[in-house]
Amino acid sequence: MNIHHGFTKGKSCLKNLKVFYNEVIASVDEGRGADIVYLDISKAFNTVSLNILTDVLMEYGLDK
Repeated sequence: MNIHHGFTKGKSCLKNLKVFYNEVIASVDEGRGADIVYLDISKAFNTVSLNILTDVLMEYGLDK
C-alpha cells in the first residue's frame, strides 16, 4: 500500500484518512500485517529554502 495525498490538488486530508483506513482494515481482515509510516515534512518546506532542500535531496539520488 502506498498512498500519497500531500500537496496534491483534489486530494484532501479526509480522503487520505478514508483511503488509509480502508486499506489497513482490508489488510487486517485478510490476515496480513500493516507497517505504517506517516511523515509530516511541512515544516521543512516552511523553514528551508526550496533550492537548498532540492540540492540536498538530489545529492541523495532523488530526481528533481
